Amino acid sequence: MVGYKIKQRIVTTTTRFLVLVQESAQLLKPVVIYGSFKPQGSDKWKDAIAPPKVFVNPTGPGSGYAIQTFGPGVSLGGLLSLLSKSNKEKAKVKAVRSEYANTEIYRTIINSSDVKEYFQNTFSLSENDYHRKVGLFNMQYPEAAHLKSKDEIINMLVVFFATKEKSKE
Repeated sequence: MVGYKIKQRIVTTTTRFLVLVQESAQLLKPVVIYGSFKPQGSDKWKDAIAPPKVFVNPTGPGSGYAIQTFGPGVSLGGLLSLLSKSNKEKAKVKAVRSEYANTEIYRTIINSSDVKEYFQNTFSLSENDYHRKVGLFNMQYPEAAHLKSKDEIINMLVVFFATKEKSKE
């Protein structure tokens, strides 16, 4: 078969067998076509090509249509409209708002003056040390930002703050 290397075997039985052949890449010589074309009756063929008619877009203001148009006569909808830049931006904003809503309890606890004061007093931390430790906590436990239980968040923070940091050597 074209595209495969030749393989010959003598078959002496009627049992089934499998023959595997290797592909054989073949380069063909380039093909060059020479010729000339001159339309017959060139004075008439220009009349056969009609310029596009002016298209009145039905989706003007107040038309009630929900079709996106790009230029005269071209209307695109469906999936393409979902991929448009404005819809991508709307999706990003929606995702950010959702993330913001999902982490609201955590952010409220972390930024609470009572919680901050408790950790500063309990673990003898300055405000900068508190924020540094919270940053380390966020890196080590990113899933904690999505917890909904105040007690669970506080307990994780207490365990983390009570654990001594490994010295950098």
